[in-house]
Amino acid sequence: MFGGSLLCLFSNGPFLLIHIRLEALKILAQHKDKTIKKYPYEYRLKYYSQRTMARKRDIPWHFDMHSWIAWWGSDIERIGRRKGCLCMARKGDEGPYHPDNVFKCDVGKNHKDWWDKYRTEDVPRIKHRW
Repeated sequence: MFGGSLLCLFSNGPFLLIHIRLEALKILAQHKDKTIKKYPYEYRLKYYSQRTMARKRDIPWHFDMHSWIAWWGSDIERIGRRKGCLCMARKGDEGPYHPDNVFKCDVGKNHKDWWDKYRTEDVPRIKHRW
């Protein structure tokens, strides 16, 4: 598709380059729709919010959407911040969010563990970037 267009790139000027970029974006959008949009909107929203919060806290994130949904399994409906909901907790609150370093935990228990650590150590606060 791009072979003939790239040969004529310098003879037709920048307009052809824009056309090539638009075609590439269309292909990427079609590929993305097939892979990501097959998941419900709520799952995608939860994934992006968890990933964003990890980035705000400068914690490495080693999940893509597919592995994150597979890791949660049937418990994905119980993700939340309220009592009785589940969260993704890191072992010892250290290291990256990686399948080998995280476990499913009740929100109350995770908060209690964090509070116990906070009371005994100097734990850094969340860095807000806005």
